[in-house]
Amino acid sequence: MKKTSEIKKNIETRGNFKTISTIWVGIDIGSTTVKIAAIDPETRKVIFWRYARHNASQAASICGLLEALHEELPDVNIKIAACGSGAEPIVDIIGGSFVQEVIATSIAIRELYPHIRTAIELGGQDAKIMVFNQENPEAKSRLVDMRMNGSCAGGTGAFIDQMAVMLGIAIEDFNELAAKGGKVHSISGRCGVFAKSDILPLINLGVPVEDIALSVFHAVANQTICSLAQGIDITAPVAFMGGPFSFNPVLINAFLDKLNITGGQAFKPEHSQIIAAIGAAISIGELHNGSVKAYSGIRQLNICRKSISGADNPASEPFFHSASERQSFNERHLPPVFTPVFPEAGTALETYIGIDAGSTTLKIVFIDNAGNVVNKWYTHNSGDTIETARSALLTIWKEYSDKGVNLLVKGLGSTGYGENLCAQAFGADYHNVETVAHAFAALRHFPDATFVLDIGGQDMKAMKIDNGIISEVYLNEACSSGCGSFIEATARSLGIPVDEISDVAFKAGNPASLGSRCTVFMLSSVTTEQKNGKSREDIVAGLCRSIVGNIFLKVIRVSDVNKLGNKIVVQGGTFKNDAILRAFEQYAGKPVYRAPYCGEMGAYGIALLTKQAMEAAKEAPASSFTGFESLRTIGYANVTQDTCSQCSNHCNRNIIKFSTGVIFCSGNRCEKGNISSSGQDRHFNPAEPEAKPDTLFRQPQLDRETRSQTVRPAFKEYPTRLPGFHRHIYAENVDNSATVTNIAARTEPAASMAKFKENLLLNLKADLPRILPDNGISIGIPLVFEFWNSLPFWKALFTALGFNVSVSGRSNAEMAEKGNRFAPSDSICFPAKLMHGHIETLITGKVDRIFAPAIKTMSCNKGNSTAINMCPIIQGLPILVSHLNRPPERAGIPVDSPVFAWHSNKMRDSQIVNFFRTVYGIPAVSVKKALKIADNARMQFNGLLYEESSARLRMIEKSKGFGIMMLGRPYHSDSYINHKIPEIIADMGVPVLTSDTMNGSDEIDMSYIRPEAYNPFHTELLGAAIFVAKHPQLEAVQLASFGCGHDAILCDEIQRLMGLFGSKRPLVLKIDDGECKGSLSIRIRSFIETVRKKRSI
Repeated sequence: MKKTSEIKKNIETRGNFKTISTIWVGIDIGSTTVKIAAIDPETRKVIFWRYARHNASQAASICGLLEALHEELPDVNIKIAACGSGAEPIVDIIGGSFVQEVIATSIAIRELYPHIRTAIELGGQDAKIMVFNQENPEAKSRLVDMRMNGSCAGGTGAFIDQMAVMLGIAIEDFNELAAKGGKVHSISGRCGVFAKSDILPLINLGVPVEDIALSVFHAVANQTICSLAQGIDITAPVAFMGGPFSFNPVLINAFLDKLNITGGQAFKPEHSQIIAAIGAAISIGELHNGSVKAYSGIRQLNICRKSISGADNPASEPFFHSASERQSFNERHLPPVFTPVFPEAGTALETYIGIDAGSTTLKIVFIDNAGNVVNKWYTHNSGDTIETARSALLTIWKEYSDKGVNLLVKGLGSTGYGENLCAQAFGADYHNVETVAHAFAALRHFPDATFVLDIGGQDMKAMKIDNGIISEVYLNEACSSGCGSFIEATARSLGIPVDEISDVAFKAGNPASLGSRCTVFMLSSVTTEQKNGKSREDIVAGLCRSIVGNIFLKVIRVSDVNKLGNKIVVQGGTFKNDAILRAFEQYAGKPVYRAPYCGEMGAYGIALLTKQAMEAAKEAPASSFTGFESLRTIGYANVTQDTCSQCSNHCNRNIIKFSTGVIFCSGNRCEKGNISSSGQDRHFNPAEPEAKPDTLFRQPQLDRETRSQTVRPAFKEYPTRLPGFHRHIYAENVDNSATVTNIAARTEPAASMAKFKENLLLNLKADLPRILPDNGISIGIPLVFEFWNSLPFWKALFTALGFNVSVSGRSNAEMAEKGNRFAPSDSICFPAKLMHGHIETLITGKVDRIFAPAIKTMSCNKGNSTAINMCPIIQGLPILVSHLNRPPERAGIPVDSPVFAWHSNKMRDSQIVNFFRTVYGIPAVSVKKALKIADNARMQFNGLLYEESSARLRMIEKSKGFGIMMLGRPYHSDSYINHKIPEIIADMGVPVLTSDTMNGSDEIDMSYIRPEAYNPFHTELLGAAIFVAKHPQLEAVQLASFGCGHDAILCDEIQRLMGLFGSKRPLVLKIDDGECKGSLSIRIRSFIETVRKKRSI
């Protein structure tokens, strides 16, 4: 910032002491900040600028900046142009012109930095990529293309702010921490919601906060490049502009890494954080020839404040209509005063400890032999679950030691996101999923509870209770817009401390209406309300209301609150906020009951469950708890850069070795990458953790489950009852049987038909029968979409006709990242985005041609269904890859994308014959012979799937247990797309079938389904749902893709059909490219435990 004397010198002593009579002023009113820049009209140099966060007070902040401008430059004529989301109502009052922010930014680049070819700008809630062209060195550059984010604020400054709040660090320290990071983890940059799903497991698994901060920057780079580039070339030199780049140099390095360009090709303009304001100022001359609406001056400042006060906005219901109503609320919900229990000095206190390692907070509860709480602890985990828990345990222990009380721990239990980590670290005797713990604690205080709702920092857990038993569980699918971390981050952006949220909200005179939408859209609504002049009190009140609306409309999804029963219990740290509690009561229209230890109920519940488990043992076992003395000096070594080499996944493992000898491993996608204390991976040799001297460490005996690894085939030999089987189509090393053991035992591994199918497809033999000689042409086939059904057909067909077939292979993170920037839309589903990665893999493999047919219709043989139309993405994306990935231009590889419309096998054969005759000149007679081989291969493939699926269903029916039918599309057998969900379920001892491998679906009456199901895959899903609803030993888990419009309808239709034929309710898991194993595991375990409990009654 230039000093006043320097500014005056610049404007008063130029040339022959000619005084500047007029300055051009640009104002950029963004979603989170306001910027002002004054320039000399002749030199175009900045002579005054300011940058500040407006904390929801846009008008007042602009007035403050203008006052500062008048104070610095009191005697000059001012002309104003403004840009940004909140600019138009401001300039209408104070005078000046409005210019669109992209235009303003491009003007600044063209005028000041004509050598720039690509400009990337990040703001508070927007991101832009602008491409420039310069016809000759003397000419100004020209804006030829631009991309800007739509409603999604992922990958922007607000996203980084949210992550800083989540990690419990100051935004000013974020760059410094990221600079110390050494490992980049996979984090979704789409929005705070998805990123939290990825970050929380990392936090709770002990990944250093420095690595997470660095990973956040890489997520921002990925999101910006992938969502905005959409196939355009980002050419150097590249300019990086906007506040996030100005204050975070490490962020620029992340972009350089993703773009594969050197630092010398990167350029950060001077005053890059106010570049749009500078462009707006220059636009006064460029667009308006210096003539704009007259600036009204200082007299209008107070009018400006009043005119944008929002006083004319429609009124909404206040929190309280009278003082007596508020007093009644306060009396009903007055939290109990908790006082720790300290026995007399010299005595002992027997206790059970419960640890709830939550998404953003850590809770610890100590209970006595009667189940009463004697001490508790609630704190943010600060990104280090182990150290936070260790410190809290030692602090409580010291309190008792100082008073001469000996704590005797009879059992320790853990729950929450960091359940397994804490169990290993501290020697837990018992651990369970958090939904069970929360319900158990609520029933302890409210035995007649009918509904329990817990809202934590990242998730919501709603449980319907029937006679003390959980009958239904509702969890937020991925959206955290109704959770504590969301309102905390939003309040922080408004400059409001967390503990003052309710006080501020209760002062609202006209609460804003923000809707009940996801984080991104709600933040956009906040921006709109700021522009409309809403006070921060009204906005915070609106946020509290929106959270409650999100609970009912997006999570519980009930139209009649009476269905929740007469005793609604609420708990979780979020309900410490009285404003949210009041908003919930108003929405429900009935009193609700806040649990006494609102924020610690999960820890309380797991402590009670631990006590119950220890007392239920035939012989009272000694606790496995590590002990307080050991906690004083326990150390651990954290290895975050270990790449597992045990299989082709090459997972990035996070490994923690404790000084007790215990090793905790996470991040591995299969059991091969697991490391235990007894059998270490020979490739892993971490440094020994440091421990303080004069301390003996003892090995805690943890409650590890010993699972049999015995593998036996499902069949002694392949089935041969179907005609025309050619067993040699499959490679000899294929695992044709997933693990099948005694499924009645919960801890035994169970079968996964998804893995069985994936193994078959990835191990198809290359030496298939030929009717034409080898022609030397290599055909690349991307293993995506419908190829998960028809790959054996196409591979056999091309091979028979003399071609050599190369399949893109197993999906992985590297493949996805390579293809992301070619995706035509950020909102397209992940399987569609992944296709671009498969195409890139084929290009790298140097195939001669790529085969990607556009299939419009396909005959359906499912019952009486007439659904034949394929998904629009499957129809159109294969054609687009030629224009997006551009294999012909980049690698000289043609893409064959014939359009097929099949209503019958005869029509299919005719079109395929025509394709090979037209493109390759192969006679029809040869193609028809090859079609018979291809049909035979597909018959064998389907036969193997149906036989195996039927055998496993029979095993379920013979057992006393139950199985899971995974409802999904064929490509959901891809273990990268399904996030190994089938394996998570199988590890719980529950066998997994899949809807696309189920035989006999053609016999299901489809007349019950809605006519909107026009897709064969939809019919398959809905038919399987009916089958599960009628089968006494099956439950359903549906995999749905974010960005899939069809799934929005199918989820409701599947629930309707299953309710029509029974009382079962499917578990819907919405998945995307983000790593979300931790949150998925909680949802799955909650579902499985609930089903087991209901079936045991």
